[in-house]
Amino acid sequence: MVYILLVLLLIILLLNFLLNNNDIIAPSVLFSFSFTIAVMFASFYVAKWQLNLHMNTFWVIFLGVLEFSVTSLLVSGIFKLFKSSNNYVREWIPNRISITNIQSILVILFEIFTIFYSVYSVVKLYNGSMLHFTSSVNQYRDQNLFGSENTVSLPLFVSYLRLIVEAMGYWFGYILINNYYVTKKVNIYLSLIVLLSGISSYIMGGRNGIITLLIMLVCFWFIISNKEKQFKKTIEFKTIIKLLIIGVVALSSFESLAFLIGRGGYGDINGLDYLAIYIGAPIKNLDIFLTGSTNRQIGFESQTFIHLVNTFGVKFHLVQRPIKLDLPFQHIWGFSLGNVYTTFYAFIYDFGYRGVGVLVFVMALLSQISYEIVKKSKKFFSPAISSLIYAYIGNTLVMSFFSNKFFEQIFDPLFVKMVIVWILLEIIFIRINFVKIGDKKL
Repeated sequence: MVYILLVLLLIILLLNFLLNNNDIIAPSVLFSFSFTIAVMFASFYVAKWQLNLHMNTFWVIFLGVLEFSVTSLLVSGIFKLFKSSNNYVREWIPNRISITNIQSILVILFEIFTIFYSVYSVVKLYNGSMLHFTSSVNQYRDQNLFGSENTVSLPLFVSYLRLIVEAMGYWFGYILINNYYVTKKVNIYLSLIVLLSGISSYIMGGRNGIITLLIMLVCFWFIISNKEKQFKKTIEFKTIIKLLIIGVVALSSFESLAFLIGRGGYGDINGLDYLAIYIGAPIKNLDIFLTGSTNRQIGFESQTFIHLVNTFGVKFHLVQRPIKLDLPFQHIWGFSLGNVYTTFYAFIYDFGYRGVGVLVFVMALLSQISYEIVKKSKKFFSPAISSLIYAYIGNTLVMSFFSNKFFEQIFDPLFVKMVIVWILLEIIFIRINFVKIGDKKL
């Protein structure tokens, strides 16, 4: 069944690519690509993991990807029906977005301060040592991810500083890609801003921030390229090769990044086996989950909307305490499978199989609408908020094979705060100076 599913997903991916004018970042392409790669990895371990895919798992993945693809196509078609010939950005031309060196240096200093202050705050929480801060960082990470009751939090001031640095990484990341697209020159200051933003996330024990940043940078490039070519550009073969190289390099460094910050691995598992735990094992884990009972009375203790519940549920006494993700680790014949189950796990955990139909529809609807707004945006003097939002959504679609990133990250009050930071960054770095010196800014 795994091989049949892989063939069907490859067909869906190819059709999505062709029906979207070879647009590699269209929502349906990203979502179907996500599961195609995961099932492909899982197919290498059929014997080792005893991956005899059950029919319910087969239909959940196949119909889920198919529903997302069809919904996206229908939404795109509806937008085309109601657009006039002038609605698309025919006159849009990418322009260099000007950020002064002084502005960049101030941002860099702010990021460096935030990184060191974050590390100091975590070390202080555990009475640790700055020389061995990774020990405190890992305690902090493990206690918040896997601790059942006693979670700890960074001071609110530190959390806001870190949010600003994360938002800066994406905002200046767009400018970095945009200016390189226009001038074919890499700005060292902007590169350092983006790098430090990634380090800020990474230094706290996680690699998700770096992965998100990398995927968003790729999305930025194709948003700019697609808009310039009126979303009709056929992707070149050499571009696909470059993306494959970037992907191989990123995957090759995945294991090393964990050990650099003191995170343990999975025993003597390394290389392709290590990657398989993160990319292919979610398929096996979902299959294990679906062989058990899926009839639960969740109430307000939702896994799908966990951040909304933890923000508003406690405040309005809908739940007694903040809830945690229920992600038990799985093993097969002593071989670790990790504890990730694809995005479908949360839907079925909360609402049963009908949850897949409803929530996949919502994902596809919101993702495609967001992308259609990007197509209509004409902003060129600063990063368009619509482009930033879609790139953020695009990352969650790519990571759908891994977990419920879409609803965890988009339906999260922190995301609203990040959008507010993006707006403030435009006001501070673009609009104020733009008003002062007018068109010379560009």
